[in-house]
Amino acid sequence: MVYNEELRTANEALKAELVEYMVQQNVELGEGYELTAASDGLYVTLRGMRVMPVTGGSNEVRLARLIHSSYVVTCDKETVMTYSEVCEALNKLAPSEGVEQVCITFYGLDGAWFWLDAEEVAREGLKDFLELHLNEVTAERILERDWLYSDWEGDLVSHFVNTYGFDMEDYVKVLDSGLDAEVIAAGLDCGIELENIEDAYCGHWESDEDYAQSLAEDCGDIPEHLWNYIDWERYARDICMDMTSSNGHYFRNF
Repeated sequence: MVYNEELRTANEALKAELVEYMVQQNVELGEGYELTAASDGLYVTLRGMRVMPVTGGSNEVRLARLIHSSYVVTCDKETVMTYSEVCEALNKLAPSEGVEQVCITFYGLDGAWFWLDAEEVAREGLKDFLELHLNEVTAERILERDWLYSDWEGDLVSHFVNTYGFDMEDYVKVLDSGLDAEVIAAGLDCGIELENIEDAYCGHWESDEDYAQSLAEDCGDIPEHLWNYIDWERYARDICMDMTSSNGHYFRNF
């Protein structure tokens, strides 16, 4: 009995610390919910009935779990969305097939991951993107914990994102450049600096031989009746020594 009272007293102290921390963070439980200390732990209760254990090694973790539970928590007049509400909202933003996208894992959402439109995230910035589609306090809570870009889809965006971050500024700059995204991706595949891709680009051909014949046609120096006698493969090999290509897109070497 004495041991149980000691545990209750210890949990009362934890409760007091958590309540103080919640006040500092301008957060409170929804109407009717209370924090209750017992000998076997700290609980959220509703009319005296236990509805959720409050666990965690720090007040920050305890509060994060409260916020992302199914119980209403309010903050500065704006409600922090529950875990299920956040998941529902972000899953609705999943891009359609063929749209360049990034997959972000949020540890503030217990490691949940979501596919999002790469261009929208880049133009808004991740924080503003989450605030736009969730709300400000929910976005802040999520981003208090670590997050990472765990995957991506799209030839172009793959050159601007990795697990360490997303070069949103350059990605948007490329999107606004007016150049075809496939051309830019091919140029980057060839190791050409972004600012040189437009000047280096020659066009699209199905093969080196097609490029060689196109070049010969443009020059107009070879009589048409001699074309069948030309070793186009060898000619293409020679002229492509100063070229590089990817996915049928050809570039001059600088």
